[in-house]
Amino acid sequence: MKVDVVESSTWNPVKPSVWLRFRWWFLSGGLTLVAVIVLLAIVLPSSPKSQSTSTKVASSLGGGPSARSASGVGGSSSSTTQSSTTSGSSTTSQSIDPSAVTSGTTFGQLGAPSSGFTSGQVSSALAITTTSLPPAEVGQPYSANLQAAGASGGVSWSLPSGGLPAGLSLSASGAIAGTPAAGGAGATAPLFVVTDSQGDTTEAAVPLAVVGAPVLYTPNLNLANPPGFAPKASVPASVDIGASYQATWVISEYSGVPNYSWSIASGSLPPGVTNPKCTDAPQCLNAYSSGTPTSTGTFTFDVRVTDAHGVTGNQTDTVVVNPAPTITTTSLPAASADNSYSTAVELSGGTGPYSWSISGPSLANLSVTGTSALATISTGGRALSLAPGSYPVTVSVQDSEGLNSSVNLALNVGSLPQLVITPTSLPGADQGVTYHASLNASGGSGSGYTWSATGLPLGVGLAPTGSFSGSPTETGSYPVTITATDGAGNTVSATETLLVASPPTILTTSLPLGTATVAYSPVTLQATGGVPNVISGFSFYTWAAAGLPQGMSLDPNAGVLSGTPLSAGNFNVRVTVTDTVGGTQSILLYLTVASAPPPSTTTTTTTTGGNTNGG
Repeated sequence: MKVDVVESSTWNPVKPSVWLRFRWWFLSGGLTLVAVIVLLAIVLPSSPKSQSTSTKVASSLGGGPSARSASGVGGSSSSTTQSSTTSGSSTTSQSIDPSAVTSGTTFGQLGAPSSGFTSGQVSSALAITTTSLPPAEVGQPYSANLQAAGASGGVSWSLPSGGLPAGLSLSASGAIAGTPAAGGAGATAPLFVVTDSQGDTTEAAVPLAVVGAPVLYTPNLNLANPPGFAPKASVPASVDIGASYQATWVISEYSGVPNYSWSIASGSLPPGVTNPKCTDAPQCLNAYSSGTPTSTGTFTFDVRVTDAHGVTGNQTDTVVVNPAPTITTTSLPAASADNSYSTAVELSGGTGPYSWSISGPSLANLSVTGTSALATISTGGRALSLAPGSYPVTVSVQDSEGLNSSVNLALNVGSLPQLVITPTSLPGADQGVTYHASLNASGGSGSGYTWSATGLPLGVGLAPTGSFSGSPTETGSYPVTITATDGAGNTVSATETLLVASPPTILTTSLPLGTATVAYSPVTLQATGGVPNVISGFSFYTWAAAGLPQGMSLDPNAGVLSGTPLSAGNFNVRVTVTDTVGGTQSILLYLTVASAPPPSTTTTTTTTGGNTNGG
């Protein structure tokens, strides 16, 4: 088409202007282009819509479908969000409340799908409206239906990767049915997919918890309380009569289906204590019994909980109701002034541990110690700082239940018996001979004596137990100061003389001659020195002899040698003398025994007729 442009300074109404021609061309050409586009749209087949489906799981569930876990694990209890996006801007999103899933188990552990699902066309209107499923109980028939909205025509349900607990199945109509198998208790969130008649689809992870029969949480196992349960389970094993008592029970997680009811199946709680009461109706996850026991004894009972399906769980508990504490000590033993003191006090009944106390106007350094039913009143090993007299004492105790008992007693304090050292003189000692002697004491505290001494001869010592030891190295007379200390710290001293002598010496140097078969004239052996046994002014030693002729002996106490030697000969006799402290000397004495004289001869003379005969 050719356009002529004519410049003119005036408007010519007869010939069209350039502007009118251009506008006509634009309008006719544009309409033609639109017609072509419409024709192409009708003739050419429509191309598939680009699709992308994503499943978003709240950060508290681990960030992806393969790590879905129950709310409360690792953070807040946020919802699970599903979103589906087409190539345009339409999005299907759903918020799923995982509150039905109890903490402690991840969905992935129970077979949840590990990746998203993509199939058919994603509709911005189609959505799964079921956000949680009622809990299923092991061994109990179960049924639930999934719901969806925004579908075009009918819908079909599926589980791309399985994920339902054992014993349950999903139908195409969205019905979940079956009986959960034993051992399958826990939490899961299967990924359900719904598809409508137009091929539009969406998916969502819906929490489902499987529980076992009701189980009462048992605090006696020293386990932490199950998460999410309050107050804490506590069944005290004992209580005092007249004291406040409360027991609390809770349902363990993954056990039973709310709502619960509580009862006593057998036995009975102590009189004065109520049967279990629900604390969190209508679910009744917790129950308690409380009151003040009015009778003593041992009470065993079964607590029963029944869930919504009529399934029951029992727990056997025992409570011992003790008598109130009573101090059974009725008197205190007497004490001695300036002496240590210790005695026991005891009680019966109550519940330990116990807190003991003692009071009185003049207790001095007395105190009571112990947390059991048996306590001790003592001075802690120190001397009792009370003068002789009688003192009032009040002993009190409080048990762990807050019940009290007290008793008024009298403490009689007397004078301390005099402390005495025995013996009053020390036995003598021999130079170079081990010294053996022991000391004793009486009076004072009556026990716990310790000893010390000064002025002992060189080589001799005294042990704290009162026994001497060692061997004196020099002779002489030694004044020894001995001190005894009793268990209360009281002391007494005495000075005694220790005489150290040379060992005994035998004075006899020879023995008289003896005759065989003739009685030997007794000989008393003599000795001096050492530490003899002095009786009535006479010193006695112990004697021994070896090598005596047969028929002779030596008296060991008197030192007298006597007898009748049976044979002649020269004998070397070893004579030994020993004193009372073990000092000894040994020497050789020679004894000669002569032969017996020949028998005497007798002569007889007979006279006959004047003749004399001698023989």
